[in-house]
This record gives sequence, C-alpha cells and structure tokens, in this order.
Amino acid sequence: ASEPARGAPASEFARPTLAYDRSESQPNGQRQGLRNILASRARNWLGGANVEPGTPVELARRPHTEDSFRLARAIRMRVFTREEEDEGFDWNAFWSKMAPDTVQFVIVFLSCIYSYCIAHYGPAFRVQLAWAFVVSLGSLYMPQFVEAIAVGAIAGMSNKRHPRVIPTTPWILVPAVLTGLLWIPFHRRKLFEGNGGRYGLVGFVATNITAILFLMPLNVIPFGRYSDSHAVTTWSHAARFWLVARYAFCTPLAGILTRVTKISTGHRDITAGAMSALLLISLVQTVGRKGDLTYDISQAVTIGAFIGISDATVLQSQHVPLCCLLGVGFRLLS
Repeated sequence: ASEPARGAPASEFARPTLAYDRSESQPNGQRQGLRNILASRARNWLGGANVEPGTPVELARRPHTEDSFRLARAIRMRVFTREEEDEGFDWNAFWSKMAPDTVQFVIVFLSCIYSYCIAHYGPAFRVQLAWAFVVSLGSLYMPQFVEAIAVGAIAGMSNKRHPRVIPTTPWILVPAVLTGLLWIPFHRRKLFEGNGGRYGLVGFVATNITAILFLMPLNVIPFGRYSDSHAVTTWSHAARFWLVARYAFCTPLAGILTRVTKISTGHRDITAGAMSALLLISLVQTVGRKGDLTYDISQAVTIGAFIGISDATVLQSQHVPLCCLLGVGFRLLS
C-alpha cells in the first residue's frame, strides 16, 4: 500500500529522506559532514589564501574544535580590553562639542563688560546708546556672533546710579558670567527665536539674580530696591501729557524705522535694531540737552527698536505701532 502505483507522476511520490535532514534517525557522521561543508564554504567566502593569523577571517578558516573556539574567545577579549585601555578620555571630541558654547560665553562676557564701561566711564554715553554702539560695532567685525554681542551689551545696560543696580565695575563680572551661562541654552535650543525681547530677557534675568542673591544680602544695594517706595502712587504722576506724548511718538517711530531698515537692508534682526537706535539716539543726544527729555526719548527709541526687530512671522509689520504703544503703557506703569 505504501508503494506508488505504476505510471504515477513523479510529484505524487513520497519525498525521500535527504542526507541533510536534521532528524533523529540521521547518523551523526552525516550531520558532521554537512557542517564541515558549510564551514568550508564560509571560510572560502570570508577571505583568500593570504590572511593574518589571529584575525577573525583566519579563525573562521580553522577547524571548528573546542580549542579554536576557546582561542578565538581569548583573542576577542584581549582585543576589547586593549581598546578600552587605549581609549581613555577623548579631549578632541569634548572640545569639539564645547568649543561653540565656550566662544558664545566669552563673547557675551566681554560684551557685557565693554558696554557697562563705556556707558559709565567713557564720554557722554548713556546706557541706551552704549548697547546700540556695541552691537553696531560688533556687527561690522564679527557678524556671525552679533547675537551674543547683543545679549552681553544689553546686560551691560545696568545703571550705576539713579537707580543703583550694579554700583561698581567688579560687580558687573557676576551678571556677565550669569548672562553667558543663560545664553547658552537659549542659543542652542533657539528659545523665543524671532521675539524682539529675547536678548533683553536673558540680561534681565541675570541682572536680577545678581541683585537678589549677591548684592542685596551683602548690603551693596538696599532691599527696598523692589519695594513700593519708588512706585507710581497715582496715575497723575505718570500720565503727564508731555511724557506720554514723547513716548507715544518716539517709540512707534523707532519701531517702524527698525522694521523698514531690516526689510530694506537685509540685516539681521538685532543689527537693524541697533543701527536704528544708534542713529536716533545719537541725534537726540547731540541736539538735545542732558535731562529728562533726552532720557525719555532714548528710552522710547530703545523700546521701539527692540519691538521692531521681531520677525514678521512673530509680529507682522502692520502690528508694530500697536505693539509699540502697548510697550509705552507698560513702561509708564513700571
């Protein structure tokens, strides 16, 4: 019954047992012979006749015995151990990762000190003119680092007196270091990119951390710096007509001029704002006398320049005047 009928097609025959079937009935000699054949083909595929002794190719060409496997395992462990011993700490890889951040930190640090010094110890520079001058100068010689220069220059706008924030030059080193450290994550992760107040935010946070953690506990500046003693008590004190008129006229003008400069020249955001502020503040301080009028107009121009440097994707051009007026209201109330 098990034999096929005569004349039956070949496909109907029962499948014969092949020599390489892995069955229990297959002798060990046949399985070992097939294993040697496969190993021989693998050795021929791995390399030619000239191979270095001890390499994986040469080990694969050896007979598969327990000694060869033990030798190959020992050689692999020796190679891995030697690579781990020779590897050590890769200073080149570490420096290649830290070099850009280090350069940004150094530029912010130096720009902050330079802006503070020329604002308080140089000629008749105000803090509003100092940052515009430093950023404009930096954009000419190091345009690729103009953002770091702007962050440091804005942090260096802190007043030395009236109101007293950073009283002496040695204390500017603390906010300069904090500003550089804060700017690194802002720069790497592109936080608030396109917003006009991005650079001022870093300087504001670093300066207030310095005041709260260092200057006030050491009695360098009074704790009443953040009290209500200097706040506006009634609206009539802040809403003087000419004060509001100066801010309401100069701030939108500076914002529009900054946006037009940015569009027409193709400069980077902060470069356009710095050059516009430098032009307007220089004219004001040249023509006007030292007093509240010059100070208020310089403040208004700085506010407008910061608002005007925002990207069009964040703040459209037709909304710049309205945003400038909102900035005026915040400035008068604060």
